[in-house]
Amino acid sequence: MRSRAGLRSLTRSRPRWRALSSLAHQVWDDCATDGRAVVRVHLKIRYAPFETKTIGRKLAEPARSEHVLVDAALALAQRIDSEREIRLLGVRAEMAMPAGDEIERTPVRGRI
Repeated sequence: MRSRAGLRSLTRSRPRWRALSSLAHQVWDDCATDGRAVVRVHLKIRYAPFETKTIGRKLAEPARSEHVLVDAALALAQRIDSEREIRLLGVRAEMAMPAGDEIERTPVRGRI
C-alpha cells in the first residue's frame, strides 16, 4: 500500500486526483517489480476528523498494465465524498499468487 498524509488536508478535486494518480503509479511500480498481475484495487480514505473508509473492487481480469490499475483507482475515487476534507489517501493492490508456489503468502504488497 502506498499512502500520502500531510498537514494540509486535500480539499480540492484537482490535488486529490493528482495525489491518487501518483500513488497508483507507485503501487504499479511495486507490483511490476514482482512481475505479478493485479487482481484487486483498494482505496483508503481518512476524512477529517479521523473517519477512515476503505473501498475496493475486483478487476474484471488480472491486470498486467499500469493504465488498468490507475483507471481502476480513479474509478473508485468517484465514490469519495467530495465535500469532506481528506487527511490520508492510500492505494493498495492485491496481486495474483505466483504460479506453482507451495508457500502460503499474502497477495498484498507492502501490507503493514
